[in-house]
Amino acid sequence: MATVALTNIKVGKEDGTYTWIDEGDDVKQSDFPDKETFEQLKEAGAVGTPPVPREQDASAAELAEENESLAARVAELEAQLAAANKAPAKPSTPPAK
Repeated sequence: MATVALTNIKVGKEDGTYTWIDEGDDVKQSDFPDKETFEQLKEAGAVGTPPVPREQDASAAELAEENESLAARVAELEAQLAAANKAPAKPSTPPAK
């Protein structure tokens, strides 16, 4: 998953200028003056993996449940197909007299 700014961050540069990183923007280590700064921001919770919204988390659970149900139905249909393939074929027309 991407690493994003979890808050607005003002990054100072050696030349005295600064850059704003807005909350939700993708970030990488090279966006900061050094690795230590990036690691400190991660430890402080200013950058990291975006949180999953509760409704999305619930949707994922519903989808997992539906997936299990569909997988069971597929297995049931595959078993029926296998049984049908093993059964002797019934003639489609009655035998001639």
